[in-house]
Amino acid sequence: MTASLNQTEIEISVVIPTYQRSRILSQSLKTLLTQDFPHRRYEIIIVSDGPDDGILNDVREMKTRCSLLVLNQAHGGQAAARNTGWQKAMGRVVLFLDDDLLCEPDLLTQHMEAHGGEPCLAFGPILTFAADAKNLASEVISIHLNRYYDNLCPSRPLAWPEDACVRPNSSVARNILVRLGGFDERFYRGREDTDLGLRLWKAGIKFRFLPAAGVRQIHAKTAEELVRDAEDFGRNDILLSRKHRDYHPARFGSLHKRASLRTAIRQVLVRMPVSPDPVLRWAYYLFQRYNRPAIMRKVALRLLSLRQTITWYRAARREAGSWNGVLRILKTRNVGPK
Repeated sequence: MTASLNQTEIEISVVIPTYQRSRILSQSLKTLLTQDFPHRRYEIIIVSDGPDDGILNDVREMKTRCSLLVLNQAHGGQAAARNTGWQKAMGRVVLFLDDDLLCEPDLLTQHMEAHGGEPCLAFGPILTFAADAKNLASEVISIHLNRYYDNLCPSRPLAWPEDACVRPNSSVARNILVRLGGFDERFYRGREDTDLGLRLWKAGIKFRFLPAAGVRQIHAKTAEELVRDAEDFGRNDILLSRKHRDYHPARFGSLHKRASLRTAIRQVLVRMPVSPDPVLRWAYYLFQRYNRPAIMRKVALRLLSLRQTITWYRAARREAGSWNGVLRILKTRNVGPK
């Protein structure tokens, strides 16, 4: 009887992929369990993408008034985890979150109100706490997020391709996911959100920014995790460009077009037969350890950004076969969706 009631009354399904981060997930869940949205009308679906690290036990101990489902699957990446989640969803609308996001009490209300008219992809900002003075990785993340969301405002129309992405804190009607096939699981780590966003945009789905529907991110990643992520993004950016002939990441074009000493140095580092990252990593940790005065911290931040950039480009070069292969992909791009 309970399942039947849920099927008829649930309006929005919250899908959260997670991988061995039960402590952080429990903080996020607490903010979802206190939503001002009617509890019988939403469900939370957690997809544990790999060996469980206590998530199931933690969830069983939580007192919930909404429907809460925990699924476990073999480690397959975020795209696979999100697909598993939305395919089990009973709500008309699916909201994708990450396991490190803290939600305001009216988050679900904001998203559901956005879906009262024409079909759309609604997304809210990911806000950040004050950067941890001991963790420069958190500051790099904050700089990136703040730069993007600060440029979004009602007076600026959303644009291709930078806004065509299904980021965390995005919601879309479930029937649209069914029609487009959800996330492409070939993007094992990274760019599955951009791929689906590009397909939604091309299908004529309107994108709608919800400035008041913000979430706050718990900074948990280390510098080494950011560098590993950059390798995944570099590889998958080439896969994405091959799949979408009318798209290429602006990051590649900027390295190719700008004529400067800085660009020349980066190109040398990208083309080196051996990765320069061990040397850059040593320099980063030296400046990061002694990040006072402020100039030391600034240098450490620049070094971490450089490590990400070089790792990104070198991974793209490997995927394309050579740096000339990357450039050939850029030269065959069109501008904008057909």
